[in-house]
Amino acid sequence: MDREHLATLVWSELPAARAVGALKEALGQLRSDLEAPDLVMGGQVLRLNPQCITSDIEELRRASAAGDHGAVVAAFGGPLLDDVLHDDASPGFTQLVEQHRLVLNAAFLRSAEIEAMDAQAAGDVRRAIQLWRRLTSHEPLSGYYALGLIRALAAAGDRTGALQFGRVYEGLVEQQAWAPDPAVHAAVEALLLRPRVGNLELLFG
Repeated sequence: MDREHLATLVWSELPAARAVGALKEALGQLRSDLEAPDLVMGGQVLRLNPQCITSDIEELRRASAAGDHGAVVAAFGGPLLDDVLHDDASPGFTQLVEQHRLVLNAAFLRSAEIEAMDAQAAGDVRRAIQLWRRLTSHEPLSGYYALGLIRALAAAGDRTGALQFGRVYEGLVEQQAWAPDPAVHAAVEALLLRPRVGNLELLFG
């Protein structure tokens, strides 16, 4: 990223020259703290030196471009800068982070869904459950992801867990004054009507 642009994004309250000075000081402190004098490369355009530090964001981007869905899921650690971005961050920097979050989140959701469906098709219900749980944790109001987890739990023989999650989902949706997803409600009703794991045609349609 351009040095001056980055500086004014992070230190928007400072004049441009002082913002560039603050960036230079911050980069110097990072190099010292990490004992990596070559941490940042470039003069006017800055970038991290991959020989000094790895970036899960860059790993995710490469994996997504290559269609390696498992690597995308492995690289995704949650929303970008979730524990770092504070309310007092400059509007420009916040907007930039949000833009990158949307792209990275979309890549994760797409890859995790594909991996979950592939795992379930292969009979690896444990991995399928793990992936659907990650998806529902990331998008707790999604009826589609909720249904995926309910079906995976039922396929694993965990009828109680499937019912519990279905009820938690419906309660969460109702708290938002939304109508529960009909497919999720139907799946929960199917589990109540057909308690035996071997007879779940209503659930799986």
